[in-house]
Parts: sequence; structure tokens; C-alpha cells
Amino acid sequence: MVGMGNIVKHRKSNPYKNKQWEKRQKQAIIPTDPYIMSKRIHGMITYTLQLFAAVWIGLEVAIPPNPYKTHLIVILLILIVHKYHIVGKLINTLEKWSGKEW
Repeated sequence: MVGMGNIVKHRKSNPYKNKQWEKRQKQAIIPTDPYIMSKRIHGMITYTLQLFAAVWIGLEVAIPPNPYKTHLIVILLILIVHKYHIVGKLINTLEKWSGKEW
């Protein structure tokens, strides 16, 4: 360390074993593991889209002339694309066909 003279401080090693660390990461509000974070964000996005779809279905049923028909179609299309990772599969197919990376 700079400016500490002869005193050298070492970082403490991780006090948790692997299983304990993984359990703590899953319970953390903001995990440091990118895989756990992406899974959590994926779940949040899916839940939010399902909530919007449920609300618009309720509005569609409640109001007779069907004013939210296009909103419902769009949100359900986005939900399907998100659930089945259509964009990633499309990019992989285009990369395979063209031989270039996007």
C-alpha cells in the first residue's frame, strides 16, 4: 500500500465456503454474480410483462368497444419474444448465414 511504510495490509480471504457464498449471493438484494443478476432481471421483466398483459385483458373485458386490442397484441408479442429469446436466436442465425459478427 502506498504511504503505509513497512505495514502491509492484506485483504481478508472470503470467510464463506462456496455453498455458503452461493446461498448468500442468491439472498442478496444486488448480487455480484452476473449470471444470478441476469436471471433475476429476466424474471422481473417477465413478471412485469405478465402484469401488463393481465391489466390490459381486464380493461379489454371491462370496456365494451375493445379500445386496448392493439396494446394487448403488442404486449403479448413482446412477452413471447422475451420468453423464447427470439432476438438472440435471430442474431445467431444471421451470424451463421453471413459469417460476420453483429
